[in-house]
Amino acid sequence: MDLELFVRLMQLQVVSHSYGVKPQERSIEGPDFALILAALMEGTKGGGGVPASRPAAPAAKIAKGVNSPREVKPGAGAVRKDGSGQGPHLEAMVDRVAAKYGLDPALLRAVVEVESDFNPLAVSGAGAMGLMQLMPDTARSLGVKNPFDPMENLEGGARYLKSMIGRFNGNLRLALAAYNAGPGAVEKYGGVPPYGETLSYLRKINRLTGGLIG
Repeated sequence: MDLELFVRLMQLQVVSHSYGVKPQERSIEGPDFALILAALMEGTKGGGGVPASRPAAPAAKIAKGVNSPREVKPGAGAVRKDGSGQGPHLEAMVDRVAAKYGLDPALLRAVVEVESDFNPLAVSGAGAMGLMQLMPDTARSLGVKNPFDPMENLEGGARYLKSMIGRFNGNLRLALAAYNAGPGAVEKYGGVPPYGETLSYLRKINRLTGGLIG
């Protein structure tokens, strides 16, 4: 086992602890941890190794429990853009959730793609989890019990995105900036915060949706 994989496993144990899992449920033999371990091990095969970490999120962003820069780890549940694996199943699920919460399905699909590349087991360096990369505090506030369950994660993320759209009076650009950097940052700067990661995030979403957010 290489050093980076060992560090990732330790991070996952910390995430489990911060998410409120009881000590006796936090064994490395637990089902969720086993799934994540398998995903990480899969990510080290084929000579590609584990991707280099992105810069850590500002401490204030992590403390608030909002989404932060992503370090997606491809795993056994990953969905590729060629439609292989669980692709059609997950995309159909995204469309159903979008309809339920009155969101443009193209927008929700784009958010999932940018956040996790449709990988239900994605975990960021800051501890964001699942398809829509929910931080532990955010997931708890949304009632998400298992952030690695695709439907739970999508439902929670869609509710959060919908709440940001309402908070910023239907302005998708500001709502997405808030999803990425936190609503406090958007309100502090009176618009999209000047974070490189957030600006890049918005450009990717806009490209995937054909200019939906302008």
